[in-house]
Amino acid sequence: MSLPADGKGGLRRLAAWPLIPIVTSLIVTAAVALALGVFALAAGDNVWLGQDVKRGVAQNRVYCEEDRVHSSVRTPINSWSNLAYIAAGGWVLGRAIEVWRLERIFSTVGPRPAALETLRLDNALPVPLLLLSGLSTVSLGLGSFFYHAALTRLMQQYDVACMYWVMDAAIAATMWRWLRRLSALAPSPWLRPRRLLHLLPLLLLVLAADLIFFYKKWEISATEWFSAQLAVVSGSEALHILLGWPPVCTSERQEKRTVRCCLPCRRPS
Repeated sequence: MSLPADGKGGLRRLAAWPLIPIVTSLIVTAAVALALGVFALAAGDNVWLGQDVKRGVAQNRVYCEEDRVHSSVRTPINSWSNLAYIAAGGWVLGRAIEVWRLERIFSTVGPRPAALETLRLDNALPVPLLLLSGLSTVSLGLGSFFYHAALTRLMQQYDVACMYWVMDAAIAATMWRWLRRLSALAPSPWLRPRRLLHLLPLLLLVLAADLIFFYKKWEISATEWFSAQLAVVSGSEALHILLGWPPVCTSERQEKRTVRCCLPCRRPS
């Protein structure tokens, strides 16, 4: 991909920005793994004894893994495997950094080139929603690690609440897509969907839902709520795909090279 120069080489460096999510994921995962390793060593033995242990542990029914009762990480395989969630959340946080950096660069160089479409910035979620998705995924990794490390009722509550939080972030993201699609039809530029005024109610709604799911965890059916959340997100995203299918491909010439980009939805001719 060829990018125009801005006199300082800023735009040419954009070709390297897709590495940011990968690097961020590696850094976040390594930092969290180091912190959890220090905790496991510093906590010592019997750190969880005397707490409200989850029912069924005494009968060794602990997710197909032997319970190391006196260890700070009682089921290590189930615990450490949750670093995968940390890596995924770190990638999303890196994507937030990437989008924020690209928006800053293009705000200083004037009109956006067609190559911007190839970088998917025009179709990216706003930075606050990316941060919300990334942090909720990282929290899921931490919650699940500590639940399988402790096997206590409190940690189970935190773990399941984090699962709801990830789905809440996904619902917020798909709601934002509809808000952007509808606001694009508005006649006033004041209704542009990236304004904080539009994001704030959505973020407050997610915060309220997260708190309710945490405090009411033992009073609601996880199966019913997870199924409902998954159905909403899957159905909404499928409808978005149908409305934007088939994609319209355009080509524009920059620096005597053709840059092809597939747009997610049709543009008026």
